[in-house]
Amino acid sequence: MAISKKIESIAAARLETGKLSSATWSFGGSCIISLGAATQFPYLEIDPKVENELIDDDSIDGVSHKDLPVQKSHKMNLNSLTGKVKYDGIDFLWYWMFGYEDGGSSPQGPVNTSYYTHLFEMDKYERHFAPYRTAEQTAADYNSTDRKNRFMTMAYKRATNDYRLRHLLCSGWDFESSADSGDVKFTGKGTAYKEDRGNYGSSTWTLPSALQGGSLNVLHRHLTVSYKEHGGDYATLGVKSVKIGCEIPLDGQIDNASGLYIAEPVQNAPYNYNISMVLTRHTADTWHAYRDAFSTDLAMKFVWATGYYQFGLYLPCARIKDAFASMDDVSNIPIEIVTKYETPDQFVTELGSHDTIQNGNIFLMTKNQNDTNEMRRE
Repeated sequence: MAISKKIESIAAARLETGKLSSATWSFGGSCIISLGAATQFPYLEIDPKVENELIDDDSIDGVSHKDLPVQKSHKMNLNSLTGKVKYDGIDFLWYWMFGYEDGGSSPQGPVNTSYYTHLFEMDKYERHFAPYRTAEQTAADYNSTDRKNRFMTMAYKRATNDYRLRHLLCSGWDFESSADSGDVKFTGKGTAYKEDRGNYGSSTWTLPSALQGGSLNVLHRHLTVSYKEHGGDYATLGVKSVKIGCEIPLDGQIDNASGLYIAEPVQNAPYNYNISMVLTRHTADTWHAYRDAFSTDLAMKFVWATGYYQFGLYLPCARIKDAFASMDDVSNIPIEIVTKYETPDQFVTELGSHDTIQNGNIFLMTKNQNDTNEMRRE
């Protein structure tokens, strides 16, 4: 009998195919991307959950003994996938979470010889397997059979078995940066078609060079938080912690065609953002005034950088929902932030030649040595 050990519990992931995929890919179908070299990634925790729903036979047949129940449905959820944010080697996860990277303008570069900037936006229309809308057909190699494919295949090794979550769609994410922990962590969750168990090539999974070791870990001390009133000048903040998250409401139903497993999930409500930060010290009542009036539009950016590498989250239009001075010996100011969707004209300099197609509440930009658009990688 094989025994699972933590050092054997490696994981790998790869985006599902989107190019020329209209006739070959389908949710729950047999077209599953393979995992191999350079698909391994480091993680802290993977928490999958199978929901096996059963139906009792409660009909009266003259005896008190129940028969065995029958299966109603078999669902596969990824409750959480957590790890340390890296500057390079992990852009595929950001595309999986956000859902859009413009094919015509991202990445931009090279700059500084070998560095490229990527812009990831939240798709404002859908998350399911969908054709490109007219405004999204910007890639030079666009083909009418291409599809926006936000699904991913992820697998992890346990003893002699590999566990594979196929057709995995993101249902939420968050980033947390804290002086207490010292680094930046991500959490993603999702829903998959099913869990497969077998040999899915874990002996061939290898880490890309950018993900080896901790030299490209994003650290809290790399963070600069800046804000400005629309049309004003930036001010910087000392921040003890930041948490930026998003819930993606997905509806995965079962019908007679899908059988035991869910049909392809679709987004059934707007994104729900949760954004907060803690200012290190209370020095003025600026944030209380923003809260009380609730009328000042702010542009905010949270940018981690070291050398030429960058990882940044941008809010084109934010307002302060709550702010108060804590009762600590040296008062902190916990702040809650709400956002709206808006054309990001406050970030013209930061965006450079990137085109924003979705114009959402938040977008992510990275700068690293990845020269490939993640939306059109496969």
